[in-house]
Amino acid sequence: MTQLAVEGGVVPQLGGMLISPKVAVRKEAAWAISNITAGTSIQIQHVLSNDIMRLVVKQAIEDNFEVRRECVWAISNATSGATSDQIQKLIDAQAAEALCSILSTNEARTLAIALEGLDNLFKKTRNLLGEVNIMI
Repeated sequence: MTQLAVEGGVVPQLGGMLISPKVAVRKEAAWAISNITAGTSIQIQHVLSNDIMRLVVKQAIEDNFEVRRECVWAISNATSGATSDQIQKLIDAQAAEALCSILSTNEARTLAIALEGLDNLFKKTRNLLGEVNIMI
C-alpha cells in the first residue's frame, strides 16, 4: 500500500502539506511521511530525492510539539532502514540536530524514538567510517 502511494506521487504532496498554516495538516503530513520512512530504502529515497527530509528536519526543530514529535518519528524511522548513502544525506540534512532538538521532552516515547534515531546515526556513521578506512 505504501509503495502504491509513493509511486502515485504522494511524497511531494506531503511536502507541501508540511508547510500548511494548519497544525493538524502538518501533523498528519508528518505522520504519513513517518510511515513512508518506516518502509524500504527505496521509499526512504523518495523522501530524500524530493528534498522532503529538509522540510521534516526544519519542522522537527521549529514547529509545535505535536508536529515536531511526528517529524522526529519520520527521521528516526529513516535512520533505521537507510543505506550508507542515505545516512550521509540524513546527516547533511541535519537529522542529528533535529533529533537532539527534542531531547528536553518529558514524553518518554518521543525521547526513546529520538535516542534510537541518534543511536542508528552513530552506529551507521561508524560503519561508514570503517568502510572508508578499509578503502584507504
